[in-house]
Amino acid sequence: MYKNKKVIYIYGASGAGSTTLGEEFSKKYNCNLFDTDIYFWRYYDNHQRRMDSMLDDIKKSDKDIIITGSFWNWKCDYQELLTYIDIYVRVMLDQKIRMERLKEREKQRYGARIEKGGDLYEENKKRLKWAEEYDTGGIEMRSLKAHINYEKKYKIKPIIVDSKNTVEFNIGILEKYYLGEKND
Repeated sequence: MYKNKKVIYIYGASGAGSTTLGEEFSKKYNCNLFDTDIYFWRYYDNHQRRMDSMLDDIKKSDKDIIITGSFWNWKCDYQELLTYIDIYVRVMLDQKIRMERLKEREKQRYGARIEKGGDLYEENKKRLKWAEEYDTGGIEMRSLKAHINYEKKYKIKPIIVDSKNTVEFNIGILEKYYLGEKND
């Protein structure tokens, strides 16, 4: 526990639902939410600055903390952050469903810009290809293999939830650990 605050880290494949789960859990329990994507894009060219900035913000938090996304493959020192995390949650989702969700999300966000001829068409194709490789990719990228590798390396036993279930169902699983009803 970090200074009498619980810290929950929710991660998984892009489009699996870790941010959604974190957002809804943080609303229900009035936690501060820190999404790694915000830090990733703010400090795109400076991996350590991403982590340092997120740590600075977390240290200022006066509430319990939810971290969503994935920082495992950032090329920086995240040892300090690992010492604060009380509960790890890996969100899983069938690749086909996940990719459908991602495509729909990108369409809603960027509209015609990601369609053929749009200024984000090529970039979006690359991003979707990258996201699709989560299930089969190696440890050098954001992948299931990499997440399992980090879990083993740091002796982490995550709670694994499937976002085929409703967000409410997964919150029910997570809150048992958060409220101290489970000790494993």
